[in-house]
Amino acid sequence: MYLYREGNGLIQSATRIPGKTPLDIDFWSLTEEQKEFMTDVVNGVVIVDAERRNAVLAERVAAARVAVVKKLKEIYDARLSENILAKGSQFSCSPDDRQNIRDALNILNSGVDSMEWRNVAGETVTFSGIEFKSMVQGLFARGHALNQAKHLHEIAVEALSAVETINSYDISTGWPP
Repeated sequence: MYLYREGNGLIQSATRIPGKTPLDIDFWSLTEEQKEFMTDVVNGVVIVDAERRNAVLAERVAAARVAVVKKLKEIYDARLSENILAKGSQFSCSPDDRQNIRDALNILNSGVDSMEWRNVAGETVTFSGIEFKSMVQGLFARGHALNQAKHLHEIAVEALSAVETINSYDISTGWPP
């Protein structure tokens, strides 16, 4: 690869351009960043557009962070929607089910003594008010622990400043059982 000065910029060519003298630099020894942001070569030294470089890299870091935070939200949502065990049965915790559980909790708080709830097998299970509230407390505790784990990951990702380290950050650890 040959580099040539052209006006105020540089051009690259895979072959020698007749009548032009290539710049004295080994193109293949340049880093990808130098190749992308170089504006000139002076006495064999690559000059880069630092302002453009910083802006582009900041955009890439921001995009990488957004992608990782999106994955964290997906893990959080999936884990929050996992079934919960109560009275020896598995109960669904999908977003709709969580809303139904909140509604049922409001009914219990209005003075009802017991609540019937269907497990994932479709069987009706009767809960006393205390048992149902205990199940809901477990669900809320799990949601809180998952939210804390997600938040700690978000803080860690925000502290990273390079796309490579953001993309290699392990989001699979640190979640509650």
